Amino acid sequence: TRRRGRNNDVLLDTVCIPDRSQRHGGEQKWQLFVPRGTYHVTLGLGDAEYAGSYCGAVNGVGFSVSQLPPNRFEEKSLIVQASDRIEIYGSWPRLSALCYVKIAVAEGDEVP
Repeated sequence: TRRRGRNNDVLLDTVCIPDRSQRHGGEQKWQLFVPRGTYHVTLGLGDAEYAGSYCGAVNGVGFSVSQLPPNRFEEKSLIVQASDRIEIYGSWPRLSALCYVKIAVAEGDEVP
C-alpha cells in the first residue's frame, strides 16, 4: 500500500497496487471468506497521484473504468453471489490501484 499525500481523505489518498512488480503473472486475487449469500461489493478505484485504468472481476462479475486522471475516483458497485468467499481479481497494469472495498449483505438476503 501507499499513502500519496495528495488528498485530504485518507481513504482516497491510500492505495493498494496489486502485483506492481508483476510477480504473479497478472493473476493476483484477494479472498475474503464470508457465509453463503448475496453481497453488495463496492470498489473505490482511482489514484491520488497517477492516472490509471481499472479492470477486474469480483466473483466472476466484471468491472472496468476507462482512464481516470490523477486525484479522480470512481466507485463500482456489484451484486455477487458467494458460496464461501468473495474473490477480487485484478493485477497491475489492468487494475492499477484500489483505494477501498466495502462489502455488505445484499438487501433481502439473510446470511447466517
